[in-house]
Amino acid sequence: MYAQNRGVDFDPKSMQTQLEGSLKKTIQLQWVFLNYLVRISEYDLIHHAKQRGSETAENTGLLANHQLLLMLQQHPMYKRRMEDYKVESFMDNTLVRKLYLELISRERFNDFAKGGDSSDPKILSYMLKKLIAASDPLEDQLSNLFINYLDDQFSIIQGLAKSFKAVDVNNIASYDNFFAEHEEEKAFGRDLVLSLQKNLTDVREIMLAQVRNWDEDRLAPLDTVLIMMAIAEFLYCPHVPVKVTINEYIDISKDYSSPKSKDFINGVIDKAMWALKDAGRIEKLGRGLKNS
Repeated sequence: MYAQNRGVDFDPKSMQTQLEGSLKKTIQLQWVFLNYLVRISEYDLIHHAKQRGSETAENTGLLANHQLLLMLQQHPMYKRRMEDYKVESFMDNTLVRKLYLELISRERFNDFAKGGDSSDPKILSYMLKKLIAASDPLEDQLSNLFINYLDDQFSIIQGLAKSFKAVDVNNIASYDNFFAEHEEEKAFGRDLVLSLQKNLTDVREIMLAQVRNWDEDRLAPLDTVLIMMAIAEFLYCPHVPVKVTINEYIDISKDYSSPKSKDFINGVIDKAMWALKDAGRIEKLGRGLKNS
């Protein structure tokens, strides 16, 4: 939408293909992170074998037998996902070893080893957030392969940590969330982008009506896109509450726009929302009626 708003013409099919391709890369990156987690834990077994006989806490082999990771690998969809997303092609064995050795040097890992809990989700969250996501070599490797790496990394890591916390080690079905293809999210993103593209002129006019004292050329291009996407959600996403839309785009502006943009975007979106409500153009259904 940013490109189209800058005058680049995209046909709907091309835009849909790009969107679906981007979503597929996000899911693929999730599996790369998961596989690094698994491979680092597996290296614990190799290291333990080399250090057999040592009484040091970090050489217990506990991580290699982490129950949550073992159960994940037993899921009937695990092998298929690894193959579908060609996950092994992204693995760097030297980096796996370096990350493992860095991990066992840390006090947090020694605490885990001494605790003896082979189903502790907190150590997995720690590895995801403080080891894998914090690795500069891994970022250098993956950011060249995943164009949205820096954008996707945080949400993927947070989502995986949350999923590990929620699973039941005795219930394989509780792992299904890891294998979701997120069809609902894909459909939402596709419908939003296509609705905005189809009604771009109308949506832009609604936005400009709220900033009559501003020259359009003075508006930051990304700010205008965020505002127009919010307006499109008001109009064409009946199951999304108005308050959720406003909060989402304010949060997005914090990461992608200038420091002053948050208040500007909030003000314009709020004005547009009231103008559309007064005109009777916002029609919400089901959960979209909440706080609307």
